[in-house]
Amino acid sequence: EISFTISRMRIVLLKNTVERYTHLSDAKIYEKFVAIQGTISIEAKEIIVDMKKRRDLPLILETMNNYKNTRYDSFKGRTMKFTGATST
Repeated sequence: EISFTISRMRIVLLKNTVERYTHLSDAKIYEKFVAIQGTISIEAKEIIVDMKKRRDLPLILETMNNYKNTRYDSFKGRTMKFTGATST
């Protein structure tokens, strides 16, 4: 349930924040930015989403960094931190 919610949040945020992708369908946004392998760690105060490297990762990290201090009620008030894995 957490990975689905995080995936959906990334689709909405990327589609609404990055102007050059507003015309893409949710499916295309999913393929390009969300369907990325990685790990999710749930800590006491934050959820860490560590994604494997790929070409679009810098854009994802830059966009999601804008929301690093946002607390999500659906995650018991935790924040989300998006990082790029150091190895591929």
